[in-house]
Amino acid sequence: MNPGDIVSLAGALAITAALTRGAYGAVGILNRHIQTRKKIRFGFEKIRSGQIPTVSPQRHAIQSAEASPGIMNLKVVAREYETLDRSICSFYLASPDGRSLPGFKPGQHILIEHPGAQPGSPIKRCYSLSEAPENSSLRYRITIKNQMFESSQADSKDCCSAYFHNHVDVGSVVRTQRPGGNFTLDSQSERPLVFFAGGSGITPILSMLNSLATRRSQREIWLFYGVRNQKSHPMYNQLGLLQSMLVNFRQVVYYSRPAASCRRGVDFHVEGRVEIEPILRMLKRRDYLFYICGPEAFNGSLRDDLQRSGVPENAIHMESFGNRKSNFQPQTNKQELISPSSGSKIKVRFARSKMNVNWSSHVNNILELAEVNGLSPNHGCRSGQCGACQIKLKSGTVDYTQNPSVAVGKGSCLPCISRPKTDIVLDL
Repeated sequence: MNPGDIVSLAGALAITAALTRGAYGAVGILNRHIQTRKKIRFGFEKIRSGQIPTVSPQRHAIQSAEASPGIMNLKVVAREYETLDRSICSFYLASPDGRSLPGFKPGQHILIEHPGAQPGSPIKRCYSLSEAPENSSLRYRITIKNQMFESSQADSKDCCSAYFHNHVDVGSVVRTQRPGGNFTLDSQSERPLVFFAGGSGITPILSMLNSLATRRSQREIWLFYGVRNQKSHPMYNQLGLLQSMLVNFRQVVYYSRPAASCRRGVDFHVEGRVEIEPILRMLKRRDYLFYICGPEAFNGSLRDDLQRSGVPENAIHMESFGNRKSNFQPQTNKQELISPSSGSKIKVRFARSKMNVNWSSHVNNILELAEVNGLSPNHGCRSGQCGACQIKLKSGTVDYTQNPSVAVGKGSCLPCISRPKTDIVLDL
């Protein structure tokens, strides 16, 4: 990134001069953008016309949408594209009979299950709730990026996001679990906040920002947001509106590939990617709480840079999306597979598969070790948030790379975020 990008936002001596409320000009931007952006909406017209009935608020206080403990069948009551290129879409979910929905904390997610291409093999994925909890007693909003959007297999039913974009419409019923997750905002604190988001990683952060706006928070708040360009810029209008609702909110938008039609200082501020060094020069206090959400490489780079600059680990909160990839290749002898030399003598046995392997530092967790050796364990989020991969630990102990976001049963483990501490035997 050219250092000139930072000072050129308004010809100012420092970027902060271009980040006042007038720089983003929420009302003006909204008016200009609404004139040029044709948002595709489904379902809202039905709500307005009364085709989807409303429910008496008195019922909401005493009834719950749960079909059974932790499981909910919710109906799609509306959907709305959030980007000009239609790669990101919001789905609004409500109880079919209008019952109230379980509360959640800003930043949490719900686990979604869909049938998948193979009968009896449902696919589970976690999607962040992108609206404030204070506005979500009657319906949830999840915002999903179609991961197959630029693929030749854009309609793959094995891809949960593509399935939602192409097959889930108003009236569809979606099987979900109660909200969960540890990537949450401390709403009681008054410490200043710095949010970093990459692409669709804005969704849990948007829930946090909306909650802060609902509470009329006076906290100092910064958002550093990286996207490709205006066509793939989700929640453009809503982020502009937040600028007028939060008195101490400033945002810097980075476009990595701005088109000729993208307006510097209006649609975005910096061409390039989010980088820590110039940002830290803008932050004057020492007690910020940092929240990071984006692809794993984005998160890891920012976390490492923050820690090198002296930010304490307990001030950094992070959530990744997307599957990790392993460089470890499976062996061919399925009776006694030996991983590449890693200095580890720890043995892992997959009992039902009658397979023995050595633990390897070439993989991040037990789930990856199983996969690269030809096994296909059930899984969902790959980050300890959904519990879909929970498996019986018949013997031995494991260490977790992060705290699980779901309850883990006695004698079980989550292989997606665990590594063997001793020799272990798994019921797989």
